[in-house]
Amino acid sequence: MAVFAKIVEQRLHHTPPFTVAVLGGDAREQQLITVLDQRGWRLRCFARPPELLPDGAYFCETAAEAMNGVDAVIMPIPGLREGGKLYCGELLSPGLTNEDFLVLPAQTPVLAGVISQQLRELTAAADLRLIETAEIEEIAGPAAIATAEAALAIAIAADQRYLWGRSALIIGYGRIGNALAPRLKGLGITVKIVNRSSRRREKAVEDGWTVAEWQDIAVAASEADLIFNTAPALVIDQELLAKLKKDCLIIDVSAAPGGCDFAAAHSLGIKATSAFGLPGRYAPQTMGEILATVYPCLLEQLLAEKGSEL
Repeated sequence: MAVFAKIVEQRLHHTPPFTVAVLGGDAREQQLITVLDQRGWRLRCFARPPELLPDGAYFCETAAEAMNGVDAVIMPIPGLREGGKLYCGELLSPGLTNEDFLVLPAQTPVLAGVISQQLRELTAAADLRLIETAEIEEIAGPAAIATAEAALAIAIAADQRYLWGRSALIIGYGRIGNALAPRLKGLGITVKIVNRSSRRREKAVEDGWTVAEWQDIAVAASEADLIFNTAPALVIDQELLAKLKKDCLIIDVSAAPGGCDFAAAHSLGIKATSAFGLPGRYAPQTMGEILATVYPCLLEQLLAEKGSEL
């Protein structure tokens, strides 16, 4: 996907009349559907509110019906949830099966923000081309900012005291940690970073942050009033939780399955919040506009490549 940054900068003057299936999603996909419809793309939508679809979009009763005869498939940013359930925002999540994907020709592009193992297996069985879009920088960068802003909103709403003068530990210094740290500092919060990777710890030091070594995470956590976890692996386990302040607030913004033992936190009386999918919940319009900019260019490139191979 390295060449994509160049593709998205191009102004495309003609859009072929592609037919695309849009499965599930939330307000982000709604914005995308609106833009693709305005560009003349033929849309077959499943697990979307029919009353919200533009006149040019066709509502389908089943996933197989939606994917029958299309050039590409757009799945929601969270992709498939546990049990193969399609993410549909506030709507009931239907399950997808091998039979649904087998209606697609081989090497049909399937776009999904986050790719679960089950989605990988389903698309591999049908010999489809699966593209993980959440890691495209034009999407991942804004999503990190939206996540950081939403995490602050959660912290402000969940705590009955000033954030000014408090201390925060950020676990992980990827895109989200990088976006979150200066925003916390701007609210007068003392920030400390901990990361398993020495390279990212060095980057945090270069950026001017106080950094704890990974082996010292328990000490750093015990001193924090707020803990923001961005690592998608169990980091905040029962042993670590036992060392925290009783009034510590944990906000886990990592991808599923998350990095905190929430049951253990509850039993210890520590407030912990799972904040999965924040960009779609707190900034759906902005993220939808970004998808509407990125996806058409990406799909045109993928479909042009597929056409040249035939």
